[in-house]
This record gives sequence, structure tokens and C-alpha cells, in this order.
Amino acid sequence: MMADTLLFLMSPAKGHLNATFGLARSAVQQGDRVVYGLPSELHPYVSVVGFECVRLESFPFALNGEQILDKYTTQSRIKYLDNLLDRFYDKFYENRQKTLISVLEQIKPTIIFLDSFQSTDFIILYPELKRRKIRFAFIQTMLSLHQQADNLPLFCDIVPTPKTNFIFYWQKYYFVRYLKNIWNNLRFLGRNNQSMVKRKFYQQHIPDKYLYDYQQIHRVGFRNIPEFIVSPLGLEFCKTKLSYQYYVGSHINWERKQNYNKKIDEILDSLSSDNKLIYCSLGTIYSFVGNRKNIIHFYKQLAKVAQKLTQCVFIINLSHEYAKEIGNWPNNVHIFEEVPQLVVLKKSAIFVTHGGLNSVKEALELGIPLLAYPVDMRFEQPSNAAKIVFHGLGLKGDLKSETYSSMAKKIEKLLIEAHYKENIKVFNESLCSYFTISEIKEKTLLF
Repeated sequence: MMADTLLFLMSPAKGHLNATFGLARSAVQQGDRVVYGLPSELHPYVSVVGFECVRLESFPFALNGEQILDKYTTQSRIKYLDNLLDRFYDKFYENRQKTLISVLEQIKPTIIFLDSFQSTDFIILYPELKRRKIRFAFIQTMLSLHQQADNLPLFCDIVPTPKTNFIFYWQKYYFVRYLKNIWNNLRFLGRNNQSMVKRKFYQQHIPDKYLYDYQQIHRVGFRNIPEFIVSPLGLEFCKTKLSYQYYVGSHINWERKQNYNKKIDEILDSLSSDNKLIYCSLGTIYSFVGNRKNIIHFYKQLAKVAQKLTQCVFIINLSHEYAKEIGNWPNNVHIFEEVPQLVVLKKSAIFVTHGGLNSVKEALELGIPLLAYPVDMRFEQPSNAAKIVFHGLGLKGDLKSETYSSMAKKIEKLLIEAHYKENIKVFNESLCSYFTISEIKEKTLLF
């Protein structure tokens, strides 16, 4: 079998990248070349893992990149006026088109995996995929974004029951989105995101069988194009899926290396049979997306819990800034800004997490019960927390309202009741086998 050049065009977020490193490593091990197209500030993060990078400094069009540009650019911009002009003169589209074609010329990929979160790149890429005979698929680092039977939008923290009205939650979401579309259509004089996508879809002569699909959240979807979901299907509320969706398994990068304080190794080595290790991490971007007041409240309650549960040892991934503000940590709490998560999880009894999918998958594969406190309520974390409870893999709480008493009860419940670990064991045994990288490549689409 000939080696391929795989180009991963991923959303510039570490969580999205981490989800694909296992797949990428498998491809390299079988002789393929792997390249990531990303903004330059993320190149060191990817390079240290061992993969090539190519510069991709533009924003996908029709996905509100203007808001990011307004926030971070050093250029002089009159926000509304410049955004309006960008839309009327297709500046975002043309800049993205130019940079994507430059990447294709430089890398000459045989397969492209496009992050579903920047799915409008497909519209730009389509003529090039045909002309250059490049195989293509979407890669999804969250669970399904589609509306399906017995499924809820990812931002819902509802644990469904037989009485749950699934349609209600979708209709509520669609109604709010409809109002936003009307407002943006008025603001931008007919050039809202939806209208731009529709216009460019037909300008690029894309066949109707791939027509954009708005029956989902967070992105523009396209029909009949392979979508590889880097997760087991068993985590979903239901087992139905679209014919072009493939749940390929977790593909965790178990070989990842990380610099960290070696005192962590000393703590792990000193654990006795009477000690229970509780690891807590709210992810890598809690300080940017989370409500600071709620996070401070949560950690103060956790400190009180640690003071009560003296037989437990706590390792907490937390910045010095937050740790100093909370203060009064008991002696059985150890705080580090950098924690080798896989190393610590292997010796943990419980994982207190924000509910990010990468963290959930790692804990489950290691047989660790979860206690989830979603930080970012806009995306997947609330739904992941609900799925943890739904499948009996752990419990969930609320950062804002949790008291140390209720948190302590949940932690004690997870420590004492063996059925959580049993459920995780059964869950892992019931999962279908992973798709290999070869099987994934075979299912990519040649237009």
C-alpha cells in the first residue's frame, strides 16, 4: 500500500488537536506523512508531539471569524463597518481561499481531514479536491451535532428519561437560531452567515446531494460526506446515526509526553493502600471561558471537602493565580499548573472534570469514575456530563450552586459504591473495536 500525505485542517484549539493525535500517530507508524494546517502560535504545541505544521493564518468564512478578528487584531477596524464590507466584498472568503490553496500547493496532500467546526472550508476546497483528486472527510472531535431520535443538543445538561420531549429542546434551539438569523440578516443587509453559505455553495457548483444541512448545532453540515467521530458510539444517548457518520473510537495518544514537576511522581509513589487519589482538572481554558466567580466558589468547596476527607489525596491542575486567591488549602491537596493527566489518572480513584470529551474518554478507558462540573455551557460539556450520569459512569454537579456538603456526598458515593467502576468495565467491554487508520482512509471520499 502506498503511503499517503494526510493534511489535518483543525480548529485552532488544543482540545481539538489532542483528539486527533492518536489517529495521526497511527498514520505515521504505518508510513504516512502527517501535516497540520494551523496558525503559527500553535506550531510548537504540535511539533513537540512529533508532527509537521504548515501556516494557515486566515479564518473560515461565514463562521463569525469577524468577532475573533475584532477582539485580537492589532489592525485598526471599525467593527460593524469593516464586518459589513468584509461580507459584501467576500474578504474572508477570498483570504481563506488564497491561504488554503497555498497550503495545498505546498503540502500536496492525498487525503484531507477537515474539522467539522470549520466546515465551510469544504465549499472552498471542493473544486480543488476534484481537480487534484484529493480524498476528503470531516473529522468530529465532539459527539454528534445532528438532530436524531432520542438525542439532545450538546449544550443541554438534561439527563433524559422516557418522558423527555426531545423535540422540544431542538425546536427551542431552532427558534433562537431563527431569530438570530433574522437579526443578522437585517444587520448585514442580507449577508448573514446562512445566505453567504448558500450563495457560495452554488457558485462552487457543488452537487445538491452534498447540500448543506442546518438540522444540527454549532456548524454548517453537509450531507453524504464521511464524518469520523473520534469517540465510541456507546457514549451517545441513542445508538442511531446517519449513514455517513462513523464512530471510530477514542484513539487516545497514550505516548504523549509532557514536562511537569517531578514532585508529582513522588506523591504518586508515596500513596498507600489506604489513600484514595482524587484528581481534579477543569481543562486548559477554564480561565478564559468560565465564570471566575463560579470557579472560585467551586474550588473553595473542594478545599473544604479535602479538609473533611483526610484519607484522600488531591492533585489539582490549577493556576497559581487561582490557587493563591482561594488560599487555605489543607495538607492533603497538591496544586500544579502542569499535570501529566494520563500518568495521574492511572492511579486515581475519581476524576473531577469539566466534562471535555478528551478527558472523559481517557478516564473511561482507564476505568476511572467521573464527577463532572461543566465550565463552558455553550458547547459539549453539559451534554457530556448528562451522558456520564445517563450511562452510570459517574455523577455531575453545578459549579455555581454546589456546596461542600453535596460535593463530599458525591465523592464519597463514587468512592464507596462499586457499581460505577463495574458500569465502566461493562461499558468498555461493550464497545465495538476501533477503526484502524487504514479503514478510516478507505472510507474517505473521492469526488
